Amino acid sequence: MLNASHNTRLFRNWIIVASVIGFIASVVVVRNISEVSALPTTISNPFQFADWINSAEDWLRQHLKWFTRMIASGIGTVLFAVEDFLIKAPWLFVMMFLTLPALRFGGLPLAFLTVAGVVFWGGVGMWGATMQTLALMGISVILSVI
Repeated sequence: MLNASHNTRLFRNWIIVASVIGFIASVVVVRNISEVSALPTTISNPFQFADWINSAEDWLRQHLKWFTRMIASGIGTVLFAVEDFLIKAPWLFVMMFLTLPALRFGGLPLAFLTVAGVVFWGGVGMWGATMQTLALMGISVILSVI
């Protein structure tokens, strides 16, 4: 068992050293190149599909606009309801809503960081914008999971 642990440590150390060397080499190469790097045309020219994408987008816009507008309207309604709830909710409720899961899943350090973040949002006058962003991210995560 000791040998496996030693091999794992050696492998991790090797990965760290290789990553640092690779990073330093990348910085040196980028600093010594005076021109802007571009993808070679031999790679990019065979993939001329912008016209196909544009025509597909035009067809979708022409035939399914009603459907996409319906979906956008539903998402917008839910988003604005969550935004309104978070903006109108007492700040202590929002703090507890964020801090309790942080405490449960991340422990005391994450809970303190969460409290500090919430206090910071209010202290710099970004409460409304932060609640809008929190609502948007929350809805986005839920839609991504679905």
